[in-house]
Amino acid sequence: DKELRKYLLGYSLPVHGDRKTQVNRLKEFVHHYNARIDSGNPITFKEASSKVVREEKIRAAAQSSGVHKIEKEKEHMLFSELIADVKRRKL
Repeated sequence: DKELRKYLLGYSLPVHGDRKTQVNRLKEFVHHYNARIDSGNPITFKEASSKVVREEKIRAAAQSSGVHKIEKEKEHMLFSELIADVKRRKL
């Protein structure tokens, strides 16, 4: 568990939650980070960790408020990512 917390802290990920939650958080981070590297458009650890945290918040909101709000936040998140990608390309 100490090693898992070390990894989470090293990637700027939250360390709260049970072991299963922490493992899933780290897996999601690795998935997002590696997918962007494979796509040829890499992101920083901080960007990947921010994405994981945002998605966790969206899932938590879904459990408490319903599907419609989740879809709207998901659309907003995807749109924000598209805008960020376009801005990076201009640089």
